[in-house]
Amino acid sequence: MRLPSDTDRLLLRVDEAARLCGYSRAFLYEAINRGEIPVIRLGRTVRIPKAWLEKWVAEKVSEWERARL
Repeated sequence: MRLPSDTDRLLLRVDEAARLCGYSRAFLYEAINRGEIPVIRLGRTVRIPKAWLEKWVAEKVSEWERARL
């Protein structure tokens, strides 16, 4: 049986999401503050649902591909 890793969780901390995407924490916080990445706020904590992060990355890839056509 394997132990669950950070990427197995549904909700990620900003630093985990940044590491997963290869972005800096500061970049992700800026995107969150601009409303580009939806988050769940639990008290003072911020969590990014993994599914939403994957969708955001897919949208960025699609934007890049459309711009090159």
